[in-house]
Amino acid sequence: MLSSKSYESIHSKDLPHDRSVGSAKSIVFYSQYLGFTATIDSPDYAVIERDGNSIHLKRAADQSVLDAVRGQIEMYIEVTGIEALWAKFETLDCPTRYRPLFDQPYGMREFHLDDLGACRT
Repeated sequence: MLSSKSYESIHSKDLPHDRSVGSAKSIVFYSQYLGFTATIDSPDYAVIERDGNSIHLKRAADQSVLDAVRGQIEMYIEVTGIEALWAKFETLDCPTRYRPLFDQPYGMREFHLDDLGACRT
């Protein structure tokens, strides 16, 4: 039996980050558009957190790694108050592709966002 709990999430794909983008730009992107804060920041590895959730960004060894995993990894980040997060996001001039807030037929409410390395979040 399924719980009646409402699920709200941001969909994410492809967590290895592009060497050309770098962890500093990735951290700024996730901070500016999704409210994450860096807790570890090094050239090859970064951890960003929001509301008890963390994303680990590891520098890809080379472009072939990114090419191999792009579109193959998915992640959902559970959030509280997705409407407020979406309303704030809409006021920002996001330079990447995104899909507006919507309801999935299986009960999740979410929006999708591509990061600077064309990774879906």
